[in-house]
Amino acid sequence: MRGGFLALSLVFLACGPSIGSVAPQAAFDLDCPEEEVEVVPISEGVVGVNGCGQRATYVRTGNGIGANWILSSKAKGPARVKPVPEDTYPEM
Repeated sequence: MRGGFLALSLVFLACGPSIGSVAPQAAFDLDCPEEEVEVVPISEGVVGVNGCGQRATYVRTGNGIGANWILSSKAKGPARVKPVPEDTYPEM
């Protein structure tokens, strides 16, 4: 019995917060209803969140039960990349 408890404990410690667990925190940070928050994986331990015309990046800290999502950056407006006109670069 003791070995089963130890194995189960190790499984829980290995698990960090799920990607979906960032949604309530993001809803608060973005002042946006949770049902309007969209969570997008970016890389291992990093997620992007879009909602109510804003976007944010969260980074997972720690491992196991003590792990959490921390707001890394926040911006207003949709995620867009605008090309820079070529004539803005100096001649080399």
